[in-house]
Parts: sequence; structure tokens; C-alpha cells
Amino acid sequence: ITLWGPRGEINDYAAKQWAGLVNDYYLGRWARFVDDVQTAATRGVAFDDAAFAAAILARDIAWDASHNTTHWTAAASGSQVAESARLTADFASMPAGFVARPGYRVASSNRLYQTPTLTRDVASIGVLCAADPHCAGFSSDGYFAARGASLTPSSTATFFGRN
Repeated sequence: ITLWGPRGEINDYAAKQWAGLVNDYYLGRWARFVDDVQTAATRGVAFDDAAFAAAILARDIAWDASHNTTHWTAAASGSQVAESARLTADFASMPAGFVARPGYRVASSNRLYQTPTLTRDVASIGVLCAADPHCAGFSSDGYFAARGASLTPSSTATFFGRN
């Protein structure tokens, strides 16, 4: 249920959010991801997705070998309501350092990434932009701006630039 393929290279093909797997398998991955992103941001360098994928594959192969006979309980632990409230509070407000410019969006030629974020919640997008040292700002339509990006008028979007 974790790794598939002759070398484990088909990751999460049959991913399951089962009791135990989230805390034991996926938590370790997320902790490594957050640590790697924070390290890259602190150093002012881009997140190295290839190095992360290689490290996670090695970790997951070792995890599979050491957990072949693990059995987890089906009983839930903790409070989903309390944890959801805590996470919402962490991401509910815009990080400091952004100035809103209503009526503008990032010009398509100056987008840091060509795909928008999956959320349109500006506080959440702000958290993502603040964590990326290459992000100079973002539009409420989910696009990040590269440094020196030009803006285009918009009747539906607001641009949030870093101070």
C-alpha cells in the first residue's frame, strides 16, 4: 500500500489514509518536506525537488522493510475538531509584509510558476509566498510573481506585493 514497482519508484499508487499510516508513514514524509522547504527558504535557495524525491524514496524503502508486520489500531486518537481549529488559526491571517493593490494581477509573462495555487484564499497563498524566497508577491487568482514582475489591470483580482 506504500511503494510499488520493482524499485519502489511508483510512490503512493494505492495511498491510503488508514489509522497508523498517517502518523507512522506520512508524518515522517511531511516532516522531511517541511524541514527541507524551511532550510531552502533560510538559505535563500530554491527547494530541490529531485533531492527531496530521492531522499524520500530511500526513506520509504527503509520504512517498508522495517514495518512489514506492523499492525495499527483502528481507533482514532486526538480530536479532529481541535486539530482543524488549530490549523485554521495558523493559516487564517495574512503574513506581515504584503501590501494590497486592488485591480491588478501578475502579468502572465511574469508568473513565477505557470500554474496557479489550488486555493484562492489569500491568507493561505500569502503563507505559501512568504515561504518561497523567489516569490515577490501574488495575485488573488493564485499566481505568484517573479521579482520585477509587471502587473496588468484586472476587474476581479488583487495583487499582494512584498514590502
